[in-house]
Amino acid sequence: MTLINAARGDLIDEPALIEFMAKNPSACAYLDVFSKEPFLMEQFEKVSNIYKTSHIAGVYKDLPLEITNFGLKVFF
Repeated sequence: MTLINAARGDLIDEPALIEFMAKNPSACAYLDVFSKEPFLMEQFEKVSNIYKTSHIAGVYKDLPLEITNFGLKVFF
């Protein structure tokens, strides 16, 4: 399963998504928007299969690394 949300942050129940992704490591989610922006990175640190894409309202210190890792995963 792959989920991509580039529309509205409130479309996704983020705590439920985090719980689902933790139980389903083969699934992945790409979030471009969040229910609260700038978003709190800490809530997503529990799972490694939720990817934050480059169009976020709040820039954070790991954004360049996230963009690079996303590109490497998608293109290589």
